[in-house]
Amino acid sequence: MPFSLEFADLAKHFLEVTKDRFLVYKGLGDRTFEQLLEEDFHVVANNEANSIAQLIQHLHGNMISRWTDFLTTDGEKKSRQRDQEFINQKLSREALLKLWESGWQLFFQSFDEISEENLMDLIFIRSEEHTVLQAVQRQLAHYTTHIGQIIHQAKIIKGEKFTSLSIPKGESAAFFSKVTAERSSRILVPIDFSDCSKNALQFAIKLAKEIHAKIWVIHVIYPHLNPGISLANEALNNQINQAKKRLDELIKTFDSQNVRLVGKIEVGFVVDQILEEEKKKKVDFIILGNNGFSHGATQAFGSTASEVAFNSKSKVLLIPPKVTFSQPSLMVLANDQNQIQESQIIKALEFSKKMSAELELIHVGKTEPEISSSSFMTNMLNTIGRPIKSVLAKENETAILPALNTYAEEVKADWIMMIPKERSFWKNILRPPTAQGFACCTDLPLLVFR
Repeated sequence: MPFSLEFADLAKHFLEVTKDRFLVYKGLGDRTFEQLLEEDFHVVANNEANSIAQLIQHLHGNMISRWTDFLTTDGEKKSRQRDQEFINQKLSREALLKLWESGWQLFFQSFDEISEENLMDLIFIRSEEHTVLQAVQRQLAHYTTHIGQIIHQAKIIKGEKFTSLSIPKGESAAFFSKVTAERSSRILVPIDFSDCSKNALQFAIKLAKEIHAKIWVIHVIYPHLNPGISLANEALNNQINQAKKRLDELIKTFDSQNVRLVGKIEVGFVVDQILEEEKKKKVDFIILGNNGFSHGATQAFGSTASEVAFNSKSKVLLIPPKVTFSQPSLMVLANDQNQIQESQIIKALEFSKKMSAELELIHVGKTEPEISSSSFMTNMLNTIGRPIKSVLAKENETAILPALNTYAEEVKADWIMMIPKERSFWKNILRPPTAQGFACCTDLPLLVFR
């Protein structure tokens, strides 16, 4: 089968989600065994039923047979004695759990040797032809069936003493409320392999650990070539394959940091593809290095980063070069206080609390703010514990960033937050004609959100 970008993405996704499913069901078995006594493993409902011990023996025998030399030999080994698996061998609890673990250990070791390229290769089980994909699906269905039997048997044995492995009866509403509140944050990191974008990825990984987030890494290839020319298509495919290899290698360098990264290659206009991926993944953050992504003669912060910041529906975090993540203690929210909405201040306060940081409000505009005397603003300022400060640009918005940077240094702020209201005013701030963006004015991360 031709190996295309689309198939590669689908194949990689299939392997990832399938391994996740196997891990989930092994975990259900583990949690079931924790609740069982020695004698519970050998209870048999009737002469036709199997005990939990027999099911473990059978799963072990199947795994050893199927996954030894999985890609090169028939999955039904001549050395296997299948009928013996269903005889009560009177093994101890400890011995049974060793069988369980050794079978899974071989399975995961062999599964990890499967690549996207050989999913459509042919293998045999009992001389019956399967694609690798079919064989994996067959085993997933087989193992989950028997694990379901193990759980059912354990529930009958333990009765009311059995601790539910899913949502307990009558607690669905409470469970869904908890899951919604605790949903992991999702981070999208566009990368162009520049040092700046790699630094932003490292920043994202450390932030992900703090807020328990998942990370998707996207590299976008801009198609300079004419798609109607076969030679151009061949060159583009080579570019895609090289980018995929580089992205895989980059992700592997971060594997030891206990944050799962998923990479993806796209072809198209950079901003469009980033925003499309944001929509698909329903991300909470887009984290960009702010002098990567050069496209033609334009600087990324002046084009890609600012366009993403103004068009994204997520929070966009712009990371200056060489800035590393550290736990922030003070964040400043710089906005036109005459236009900011109550809900926006609440969002900023909630985020600063999530990061265990204090928040300070800064008015940015051409005139002094008209501070609201509403009970909300009074309570909010009391909660924040700091008065609103002003940074003005009466003639030219480009003066704001240097002044804001000076103020941030004075108060020892760690992050600056902005909530754009008027596109033209904020775009002038973020894209001054006399500078190359925010990175020239500050070494602080800039968080832009709606």
